[in-house]
Amino acid sequence: MDGTRWLALASCVWGLLSISAAASEIRIVALRGQSAPSAPDGIVFEHFGSHPGIGGSLFAPPNIDNVGRVSFHAFVGEGDPNTIEPNALGIWKEDATGLVAVARSGDPAPDTAAGITFVGFPSGLSTVFPTGSDGGVVIAGGLRGPGVDEVFGTNNEGFWTDRSGMLRRILREGDAVPGMGAVWRSARSLRPAIDEQGTIRAFMNIELTHSQEVVPAVFVGDTADTLALFVIAGASAPDTEPGVVFGESGLFTDVDALAVMATDPRVGGLALIGNLAGPGVNEFNNQGIWIQEGAELRRLVREGDPVPGFPGARFGNNNGILPFTETFSLLMRDGAVVFSSRMANGDLGPFMRGIWTNRGGALELIVKGTLPLQDSAPGDRPPGMAENFTFAGFLGGEFNRQHRVVFRGLASEDLNPLDLTEGIWWDVPGQLELVIHEGLPVPDADPGVAFVGRSDFLRLTDGGRLFFSHMIQGPGIGPGNNFGYFLAEPSGTIRQLLRTGQEIDVGGDGSDVRVLATFGVGFGVSDADEVVLELFFTDGSTALAVLAAPTDGLLGDVNCDGQVSVGDINPFVLLLTDPVAYASQFPDCEPENGDCSGDGAVTVGDINCFVALIADG
Repeated sequence: MDGTRWLALASCVWGLLSISAAASEIRIVALRGQSAPSAPDGIVFEHFGSHPGIGGSLFAPPNIDNVGRVSFHAFVGEGDPNTIEPNALGIWKEDATGLVAVARSGDPAPDTAAGITFVGFPSGLSTVFPTGSDGGVVIAGGLRGPGVDEVFGTNNEGFWTDRSGMLRRILREGDAVPGMGAVWRSARSLRPAIDEQGTIRAFMNIELTHSQEVVPAVFVGDTADTLALFVIAGASAPDTEPGVVFGESGLFTDVDALAVMATDPRVGGLALIGNLAGPGVNEFNNQGIWIQEGAELRRLVREGDPVPGFPGARFGNNNGILPFTETFSLLMRDGAVVFSSRMANGDLGPFMRGIWTNRGGALELIVKGTLPLQDSAPGDRPPGMAENFTFAGFLGGEFNRQHRVVFRGLASEDLNPLDLTEGIWWDVPGQLELVIHEGLPVPDADPGVAFVGRSDFLRLTDGGRLFFSHMIQGPGIGPGNNFGYFLAEPSGTIRQLLRTGQEIDVGGDGSDVRVLATFGVGFGVSDADEVVLELFFTDGSTALAVLAAPTDGLLGDVNCDGQVSVGDINPFVLLLTDPVAYASQFPDCEPENGDCSGDGAVTVGDINCFVALIADG
């Protein structure tokens, strides 16, 4: 290999991309009818999630954490799913030994008085799914027993975690708030968040002892005993005029002074959307977003602020409704946030929406779109669609640790509100690109089979791979096989991972094969590119399962580290020049990973397509 060719390869290493060439794997976690760990003999899993009459796993889905451990809520009993027996509720999780119980109704509640037990998580009619990281979980628990107020609910719920190896209480309603004349009341964010360093961030209502006023507040600490007030309703809002505080103001804002909190599950930190009250505050400037910097909050953006790059335009709209909470959740990863905003006036017209981030330090507009109404100014043209299309709305998305964004969007043709196309777009390749929109053909399917309707269950990995579900239609497609789960690679390659109507080897050895009727997707995605599903089979049975994206056979990944990167250049050159030495140095790698041309051999003829694979990213 001469130096010129070497330099040609080295100059194209940036933007390397992965293309999957291996099948996904399904690992069964738990089955309906399976014996429930830590339960008496004869007690089996009957339902996963919340009560099936009020949402099932839709309202309390399973969760997978960064290390691939699954946790979930379930109903157990003697095998009749139409009855609910005493002590039927519980939380289970995976650990190094397998599936274990975290807590069941009827169990003593740790760090409470003798005789107090869990009644549910927090109840049979209201289930909060567990969350966690590094194998630990945080659960919400409801209580009964001596001194528990089950009538007015002043002390009958709390939060526990097993991150220390034992289940310990974080806080309980009615307990004194450390360092304040107040007691805990209901949770604002369903559960406290605990990052990988073990720091707790609790978004709670507290009741002030001197006035009995209930106000929202955020607390931060390393343990339950060290939780300290970080921000509270009525406190001065940073980077605003004197006298302006977090408070309830305006007719059409969120009800509470502190409306939404986002936390970073890895490196810690928080961001929040807050409402304002005080001098000069009105319905057109009474909401903003603040982000944690060290021990303080810094204002990122406020309703009424000028929109960067658009003279005369401002954040918010002309009716003061939901300037930052309409379409896209506030998300935080590795110190940066992404959020949606309404915008109005100037060249943007009255109905513009946008998705923004501060990943580069300053505010950056990722994409803008407009409601397709009279007097609307066009939004951005959706990549991958004709010139007469414009973004008409955004339906939520994901944000990863590389600060890349994926979102579901609506595209309008000629600003016609009756002609909307749904799709998925992302900036994982470095610029905004189309992943898929309804009407496009399904890869590797029969001719005429196309995506139709809405997409859902977006899960973006930190490596830039996207899981998503979609309906399909076309020849040979009917109600029994028209719903699939797909994986998009950073290259844009899309492959089907799962589809209704396919057979699933539940037993793992061919002894128990069932046909998939439909599926739901839980929360989280692991560092190994895994998601957790609930599988519903045609025989009426269900299972919780982990679906792993392909990890081998990545075209161009010749050092077999699961990605294509600058680390593959030397192994690629070695494979070309000395295959024997390559096989010795990389015994677990398939040489076919370097066969970019697909002609069955790795030769100098693969150099150009290897470079093209890189350059096309």
